[in-house]
Amino acid sequence: MNKYLPFYSLLLIFLLCGCAHQPDNYTEQQTRITSLTMELQKLAPEASTTEAHTLASTAVYTAATLRENYQVSMAPWIHNMEVNAGLKSRGLCFHYARDMGAALQPLVAPHWNMYFVQARPNEILEHNAIVITGTGKPWQSGIVLDGWRYSGVLYFGPVTQDKYPWQLKNNTNENPAVTTLNHPGF
Repeated sequence: MNKYLPFYSLLLIFLLCGCAHQPDNYTEQQTRITSLTMELQKLAPEASTTEAHTLASTAVYTAATLRENYQVSMAPWIHNMEVNAGLKSRGLCFHYARDMGAALQPLVAPHWNMYFVQARPNEILEHNAIVITGTGKPWQSGIVLDGWRYSGVLYFGPVTQDKYPWQLKNNTNENPAVTTLNHPGF
């Protein structure tokens, strides 16, 4: 037996544990909601603080709820492996985008528009998210909302400053949030 096996086993456990992204606590969620509320008001100055706060809190809480519903306990890429292996049924990035989109859609009009975006479509590292803009503004001027990136802790930031090379998905079909080739049922 390899005398280093216990060491390597312990190292692997630490590495995998380090991959887990912890959910927000209440204070962190409130800070995130306040920041997103301000960003949404910049996109649509005519919107009331209450409307922006409602949209922001729904986005933050929906991402956290999806984490629980999808039973995410590790980093998103590890959860993807669990879904693709059939161990979990949902929790890929396009699941987050579609489910968050369904929760947010009733709240966006009349002050904002919502777009489904993708990076690297039809590639192994394809990624999907939502963009919120002010009404009538180009999608590139908006804010990316990504519930998958930090395992249910909502990421948001300007489209043009994000690390992903976003492009619009087909937003005219019945189910614009889903075009992933390896999941044709969605």
